[in-house]
Amino acid sequence: MVVDDNASFCEFVALVLKQSGMEVVAASDGASALAAAFTRVPDLVVTDLEMPGTNGVEMIRTLRGDTRTAHVPIVALTGASTDVVQAARDAGCNQVVTKPCSPWRLLQTVNRYVGRRKEDRTGDRLHQNLATPDRRNYSRRN
Repeated sequence: MVVDDNASFCEFVALVLKQSGMEVVAASDGASALAAAFTRVPDLVVTDLEMPGTNGVEMIRTLRGDTRTAHVPIVALTGASTDVVQAARDAGCNQVVTKPCSPWRLLQTVNRYVGRRKEDRTGDRLHQNLATPDRRNYSRRN
């Protein structure tokens, strides 16, 4: 699941993940993301932190507080201030990645969490459908 109120950035992240073979559900705010997550529990949430309405930190707290979604890895992809980032970590965010982010870094981060076998949670094997990011496909500026 990708959550960001910036439609073009949300589309960018979704495209990168889809091209790597992942199924993506997109949401433009925390409230719609929570509704979607409680309908169909995602394998991972990539979220912005600063959004109108239910922001990313509130969404993380809600996901962590529900037994259905407490285990879901959450990656904050944000340009938020240090205080907001710390609040996200305190709420239970697994990792924070600073915007802008290269597609390679995004895939590397996502593979760290959903590239693992869910059954045993040991994290020793990559998911068979996920591509390993090849840094050579991206310019050095990214």
